[in-house]
Amino acid sequence: MFKTLSYRIIQKVLYGFSFVIPWKFPEVIQTHESPKVLIQLLLEHKIKSILLVTDQSLRQLKMIDPFLNLLEEHHINVVIYDGVVPNPTLENVEEGYALIKQFPIEWIVAIGGGSVIDCAKAIGVKMVRKTPLKKLKGILKVIKRIPPCVCIPTTAGTGSETTVASVLSDPVTKEKFAISDPALFPHTAILDPTLIASLPLPILASTGMDALTHAIESLLNQNHTKQTISDAQQALEIIFKHLPLAYTTQNIDHKEKMLWASFLAGRSFTRAYVGYVHGLAHQLGAFYHIPHGVANAVVLPHVLRTYGPIIEPKLNEWYKHYINPTSMLSVSDGAQALIEHIEAMNASMNIPKHFKQLKDEDFDAIAVSALKEVHPTYPVPRFLTHLDLVSILHKVKGY
Repeated sequence: MFKTLSYRIIQKVLYGFSFVIPWKFPEVIQTHESPKVLIQLLLEHKIKSILLVTDQSLRQLKMIDPFLNLLEEHHINVVIYDGVVPNPTLENVEEGYALIKQFPIEWIVAIGGGSVIDCAKAIGVKMVRKTPLKKLKGILKVIKRIPPCVCIPTTAGTGSETTVASVLSDPVTKEKFAISDPALFPHTAILDPTLIASLPLPILASTGMDALTHAIESLLNQNHTKQTISDAQQALEIIFKHLPLAYTTQNIDHKEKMLWASFLAGRSFTRAYVGYVHGLAHQLGAFYHIPHGVANAVVLPHVLRTYGPIIEPKLNEWYKHYINPTSMLSVSDGAQALIEHIEAMNASMNIPKHFKQLKDEDFDAIAVSALKEVHPTYPVPRFLTHLDLVSILHKVKGY
């Protein structure tokens, strides 16, 4: 009891402190011509030298070529780091930073999914702080603003283009952790649906469910502002309507909606935080390299059921508002219908129901790491225990 009370006190202090923090959210540019927009932005600010962070798959698909051609045409020097892997590692950050030690880099440009953007932010941290990155995990430890970072997402879900966080993995210790500080706010987010026009369906599904998880955990948490509530509610409405259509039709208009929903959900959880779904999903990524969005999608229904009656009124409200306006179900039944709708979305997009590769002997360590992430700072609706998380992991495994 004393421990949970102390958590709530810390959360309320952080909530109060959040009103004096300079929340400098990125400028948002929505376009179908992101290479031209990027060049215009760089020329406007008289930038002559950038670090471009991306990954090998985007290089091989030649998605970066239009950007590189225009950068060369306008005589802007580019150092390219394309070694980012899913669940970016400390080694990725060190490799990217090593490339620019001898170059006067002015801005960072990240073109890719959440892993690329998180890695780019962390390289920016290395440019201004010499402290080992693992010592900066947690909140408000960077302090020095990183070089301006332009984020051009090629997935619709992580929201990293609008957040203060960089999530990294340490493969040696099997730890996944976040560095969170307003110093990491991107300068500009360029949202271009043409970049996700040919996004593989599994990635479209998993990143979309990642955004849904951001919105749900943000709304369930206890610390809100009018802005976080508005952003998350808009994101929920868009995702429930447009993610299934984006998956089944591949229509670019639905994908454009998902890009905006991702941004809104990211902006919401930046202040309202996430919860146990992310705490567990981060560890599943660190232990088993499960893609983050897939982990969120599978874990989400189990955490919602574990929270129990305390969240049922909200879930029922969402079910009536976004899924079935004519519902006459009771509060409890409506809440269960919302959870079942999420599970049906997963199934319709071929997201697995269980992770058979999980090992029972890892569950204690996973639960400990997840609790360390969530406690004491995430203002979750109800505190769960070590045993609760182990029970969820058994269910996620499939028994």
